[in-house]
Amino acid sequence: LSGWLAGWLVVCLLVSMSLVFQECVLVITKMQLLSRLFLSHGPGFQTPLGTVVEVVKSLYDRALQEHDWHSIRIGASLLSKTVDSLAPSITLMVAVNRQVCLGVLGHTEHVISEPLPPAEIQTVLFNSVRPHHVADCSLQQELVRYLGGFATSEPALFRGMQRIRLGWLTQAMAEELKMSETSAETGPVTTNLYQLSPSAIKQLLFTVLSSRYENAERTWLQQRRREGSLNRVPPHFYEKVLQVLLQSRGGLGLYKYHLPQEPLVQDNKPQDKSFILCVEELLSQAPRPEYRQLVVELLIVLAAFFERNNEVVVSEPISLNELLAEAATLYTNEHLHTADPASRDDVILAFAESYPHGKNGTTAFLLRACVDYLLHSDVDFDASQCIVS
Repeated sequence: LSGWLAGWLVVCLLVSMSLVFQECVLVITKMQLLSRLFLSHGPGFQTPLGTVVEVVKSLYDRALQEHDWHSIRIGASLLSKTVDSLAPSITLMVAVNRQVCLGVLGHTEHVISEPLPPAEIQTVLFNSVRPHHVADCSLQQELVRYLGGFATSEPALFRGMQRIRLGWLTQAMAEELKMSETSAETGPVTTNLYQLSPSAIKQLLFTVLSSRYENAERTWLQQRRREGSLNRVPPHFYEKVLQVLLQSRGGLGLYKYHLPQEPLVQDNKPQDKSFILCVEELLSQAPRPEYRQLVVELLIVLAAFFERNNEVVVSEPISLNELLAEAATLYTNEHLHTADPASRDDVILAFAESYPHGKNGTTAFLLRACVDYLLHSDVDFDASQCIVS
């Protein structure tokens, strides 16, 4: 039965293809249909018009003539094309102590921490990116090229950014494009990120990287999503994480990832690359950009608490996701007077929409959650910090 069903689906897809190619003039519609056939049956799959890759090549040439950038990016990906200077651009990023992550939001990423040969980069792109988002495979190559140039010409753009996650970065760019069209009052948002020309992509990337954190036109949710997408942390952040670890014998946890106190604290300083990468790996467990930013804010609150109470030492691991869930629950219970049960994701999203400052801001609820947690935890006191001289 399963074999019969699979065959029937192939027939339906081929019939749809014939109808689309006869009646539709849009290259992008045809390219998207071909990408489905490519991913499900491979480049050599035979269609009424030739193999999938042969038809893609024909449409790709037409898209080049028409400057149809979305179709060009899909076609280039399906034809396994790569941009010039891809490997040198990654090398430039690594040379300034930045990691590059190839991958799609919600799927496994490949972290690049050292120069790689072009063939290995191509393998990552076509095996880890293309199966999940065909056009992203081409767009991420463009971004790597522009980021490599910015790394030498505009190093200040990368302040507070240790790990460049291209899948998340494209989300920030799409959000920026949506906001720019909305603020221009041009009617409904119609521009797709993948429709932009390479020069427009480069300018949009520069805009996203250079914009200030607090923008009056953006909601707090939008600002947190942007900072989370950029993997950006505030000044002295790693020093604050070290402060937390010094008073957390059990280390820190985010979902299944555990950042131990030892030997990390004993062997590293906050500016050491090995320490920074361990902290970034912890933060990379966050499922969404706004969640990552809330974890950053939570760690800053924890550091402030420990700095003011330097005699307190927590013996058990501190679960950051549980602390954040508790803070969000405290907030929604006081601010969202509804009887409808909300999922944990909904609660976190509502929390991320709130402003951070003041007695009703997120910072206050993060602090309350920390204090409540410590009151019910295995806490010791460092007697040396309690001596009055």
